Amino acid sequence: MENSEEQENRPTANGLAEAMLDFVATEIDALAGRYAPGFRLPKVFAGHVVGQDARSDLAFNLGLLFGSGRKELGGLPLDQTLLNTLLGLDGRNTHTFFSYRAAESLQRLGGYHDNPRLAQLSESELQNLREAFDSSESAPLVREGKLPKNYAVVVARCEHARHQLGLLDDTSLLEELCERSRQLMLPATEGWIDDSNEARGQFDIYTPDIFLFAEPLAERLGKVWEDGLRKVLGDVDSLALPGGAIVWGRSVGALGIAMTIELAAIGTARGLVDNPETWLARAAWSFEELRGWYSNGVIRAHQQRSTMFYRGPDRRLQMGLDILGKLAQAALLLRSVGELRAAKPFDAWQAVDRRIAFATSGRNAAASAWALRSQNMSFVLPLVGGFSSDYLPAPRAPGLFEVPTSGPISMTPVLHVGGKQLVAAGAPTRVEHRPGEIEVEYSGWREPAAGPEQPAALEGTRIARLRVEGRSLWVEEELEIQGDSRTVEAAALQIPELMQRPLDVEFECDTEHRVSRIDVSGLAEYRSFWSEFGAVHQLDFETAQRVRLRWRVTPRLRIKTSAQTHPYNRALYRPIRDRVVTSQASAELPGLPLELDQTDVLHMHWPEWWQGPDLDRNVRALAALRDAGVRIVWTNHNFAPHHFRGEEGRELYRMWAKAADAVIHHTEWGKQKALATYEYGEQTVHRVIPHGHWGDHHALYREVDRVKTEAALGLSPCAIRLGVIGAPRIEKDVQLVLDAFHACAREDLQLFVACISGEDVPDDPRIHAIDSSHEPDHVYQQRLSVIDALVLPFNEGMLMTGTAFDAIGAEKAAIISDWPVLHEVFGEAAIGYGSTRDDLTRCLESLTVEQVAASGRGMQDCKRRTEWAEIAAQTFELLDEVASRSEANC
Repeated sequence: MENSEEQENRPTANGLAEAMLDFVATEIDALAGRYAPGFRLPKVFAGHVVGQDARSDLAFNLGLLFGSGRKELGGLPLDQTLLNTLLGLDGRNTHTFFSYRAAESLQRLGGYHDNPRLAQLSESELQNLREAFDSSESAPLVREGKLPKNYAVVVARCEHARHQLGLLDDTSLLEELCERSRQLMLPATEGWIDDSNEARGQFDIYTPDIFLFAEPLAERLGKVWEDGLRKVLGDVDSLALPGGAIVWGRSVGALGIAMTIELAAIGTARGLVDNPETWLARAAWSFEELRGWYSNGVIRAHQQRSTMFYRGPDRRLQMGLDILGKLAQAALLLRSVGELRAAKPFDAWQAVDRRIAFATSGRNAAASAWALRSQNMSFVLPLVGGFSSDYLPAPRAPGLFEVPTSGPISMTPVLHVGGKQLVAAGAPTRVEHRPGEIEVEYSGWREPAAGPEQPAALEGTRIARLRVEGRSLWVEEELEIQGDSRTVEAAALQIPELMQRPLDVEFECDTEHRVSRIDVSGLAEYRSFWSEFGAVHQLDFETAQRVRLRWRVTPRLRIKTSAQTHPYNRALYRPIRDRVVTSQASAELPGLPLELDQTDVLHMHWPEWWQGPDLDRNVRALAALRDAGVRIVWTNHNFAPHHFRGEEGRELYRMWAKAADAVIHHTEWGKQKALATYEYGEQTVHRVIPHGHWGDHHALYREVDRVKTEAALGLSPCAIRLGVIGAPRIEKDVQLVLDAFHACAREDLQLFVACISGEDVPDDPRIHAIDSSHEPDHVYQQRLSVIDALVLPFNEGMLMTGTAFDAIGAEKAAIISDWPVLHEVFGEAAIGYGSTRDDLTRCLESLTVEQVAASGRGMQDCKRRTEWAEIAAQTFELLDEVASRSEANC
């Protein structure tokens, strides 16, 4: 049975609907409280006139909230607020989308005829409303192809809304536009809709959007609407990614994220999808994403991000209200789905490797997209035409592979000729898809916005082969330039890198070339629909009639660690900080699917310090990690939890042992001990990687004035001072050392014990003992600096002790028990005493200054074997190996 936390990440359709309606109401209320008192939008917002589009969208949201059953907002009656907003429209300047939104809002308020709320309005006010609802003047522009094709559906919806209000005496235009809409939708029963008027092969977000616009017309449009939408939903089922249902072309980013929710709602409500639980999970995921795009009711799509030119900062209010309206509409549809519960969050993005064909014949017959979702890498490669660089054949995956919005050409070669930038663009001439790879051929080099009738600016071809191996995208290019290649002034390829997602990029080229990594942070032209870029990796190459390129992109590993600030973790990752991105794993990670999505590997150190000793809490954490496809690499520092070693503690470690994808053991003995004790999973890889020494910690204390330090600690000079330091441990027999030393008759030895925890300290002036306490690092190092030889009296109940690496790092002699771990770590450098008190006493009786010095010198060889750089390299190799395994989810 699922617990409440797991179910919280799997909302019902009803629960998600109410959460979205609450969010819409909260954001609109916040907008009113901050910028629009009484829900009256300002005339100017941040230097831009606020148009009728934003005012109509506000009315649309208020109408949807009223239709959902809400009676007030911001302490005001919602019906009157909605009516006031509609009356505030400038009817003559309200068109298309905003006409039907205004008309449908009045319909929710009771309609036009026999509506008591309108009884006191003047004829001029009523006339203004009728003008706001009427967009019939746009019909000639639709017929003449002066508006995008999707406007046929938009104007049809305007006419339909007027008909619903009883304001349409003649339905001939409505019928004409519905027929035009049917003809527009027919290709979608087999492919997608080319939204351009020039047959560019411009297949983009407007194919699914057309069906969403048309939902109120579904009965009029008939089977073509349902069949087309069912087909498109099946395609988007493969194309959707976290970050949007569609991730290339125009109107993506926040609008693409919202579309995932819209499609989930309409698909589940109308029974058009075979996997409604999966679609609900996508909707829940996308809603959580969209929350972060809002601040006080205003969309943040223009801040550290970039929209397309026609959705610039002048439309900030409108765009934010538009998306809130999409959420509210989706919520009302989801209510009809009822108590259906969403799949687990990461089941929303099942593995896929599919080429989606957008056309079946004509010059755009090869137009398509390669959709790849896997544990190692996910992206969509659009192979379509379009009017800007947003349509070029570059892999797209929000958060990983993004391109500047209508900006510098990226992830495809560009030739500079006569002040023009030429690319292999439009629908390809040939596409061959095989599992995990695709080969694409283009004919001719042209500007990104060139129309299909325009001849190529430069004859030639581009053949690109893309494949995924492990965590890397490999691309091999063959470029051909017909004629005199010297007409090409420059040629380049650039791979943009997001500020939050560093990439390792390698280039190869068979002509003279130069590779650079260029800082572009803060440049407005280097922003995408989702993010901001920090750098571009650039290949600047000389052209010839034939050029071969090869490039590889590997995202740096994202490692969440359970102990980010622990000295071990810091020392381990410092040498590989340019190969990984590390951060602290939130203890609440199981409730944060979006954060889990930004994690490749969890590096676990001490489970009891991350999730605590509660077994149920650890079960939930492991389930969340498993569901997210996050790999677990566990450095097995301890044999059992530090502070609770009973059966519950062993059970905790058994759980993590079973779940771990890889376990790092510090010694071969420790590995065998762990294997004999715990049952690991079939997937678990075991690797012995040494613990690193603490030499850097001790560097500052090697040259200290020993006499002054001894005096400060209350110690007198002696020939050899033995020491026992570090935290108390059950396996650390401090009493044995005290008793053995007390039994030794030598007056030239002293014993300094800084970890007393209940032991009986003999009355012996040679022994200086202090209680264990957590001291600052510099105090610990100070104490170590006055010790000549560390005594390590450990038994076999542990897997490792950090004190051994204090000895190595500080180049101190070590006197060790017969615990095999210590002999494996120190080799011949340490002085072994055996295991009993008498063994240690005999060792001390015969101990010489020369032995101590030799042991200290031997630590230099131990240091070479325990350098952090080599240990980090071995750890990275294991992390990379584990992260590169394939899995079902992306």
